[in-house]
Amino acid sequence: MTKKPIGTVLKEIRTAKGLSQRQICGDYLARMTLSKIENNVNSPSYHSLVHILDGLDVSFDELAFLLQRDNPKKKILAKFSQIPDDSHSEELKSVIQLAENYLKKQADFQISEIKLIAEVMLAVPNLAASDLKEPEKQKLAQLWQRLNQMNGWTLSELKMASTIVVYFPSETALAIGRRILKELTRYEDFAPLQSYFLTVYLNLTSLFVRNKDYLQAENLNQQALTLAKELEMYHFYYFTMVRKGIFERDKALITKGEAALAMLEKDSYLADLAEEKRQFQNETC
Repeated sequence: MTKKPIGTVLKEIRTAKGLSQRQICGDYLARMTLSKIENNVNSPSYHSLVHILDGLDVSFDELAFLLQRDNPKKKILAKFSQIPDDSHSEELKSVIQLAENYLKKQADFQISEIKLIAEVMLAVPNLAASDLKEPEKQKLAQLWQRLNQMNGWTLSELKMASTIVVYFPSETALAIGRRILKELTRYEDFAPLQSYFLTVYLNLTSLFVRNKDYLQAENLNQQALTLAKELEMYHFYYFTMVRKGIFERDKALITKGEAALAMLEKDSYLADLAEEKRQFQNETC
């Protein structure tokens, strides 16, 4: 399925709203310029696009959604990016099926990688990461090698790396984790990603705890604690509060956080924290 050009989509939005070209152009844009954009003769400059979207009362995010709505590849990428973890088996199966159908029609390395990751995520609840079959291990290693050779990542690479980091042995996982932190700095002020950042901070804290890098884990946990409070995501807030208590040997913080998590019926969180508490006490005694 061929995606619609940006000019076509802009024209569809304008005509659906009953707006004339002159109303959109105002005193800023020549009507002929808008006509050429809508007929896909010229591509809009950034400033022209900002003006047009303002006149249409449409955000960049909404335009991006409308542009990808009829694009099967974008649908797969968007659907995959919305899956928070490997417990969402039905969503993972849907991504795999969509990817398989897409790949029957055309080769695409990015969709092949998404399919591989989804398949691994689907298997992990019943399979230890260390027990992954050799072909999957090799494919994930090749994926990490490709990502690591890039000079800079966009969000698609960030999300991919954040997903695969748990499937690598300690040394490689730590390298991936540190690269993720480096790449995150470019997006730290990007408001729409704050909840995603929180998830990354939580996961990387777990990674560094498992690998006994407690200083890095404590720094990341503090960032997660602050962000969870700002976002009013209190199940994560109390989770990070207990971790803070563990790192600082503060029994009052641990008790307060555990009591709140018990009230929220977050038994799995409490189990994970109990294991981290045992590990930290054993390592630092």
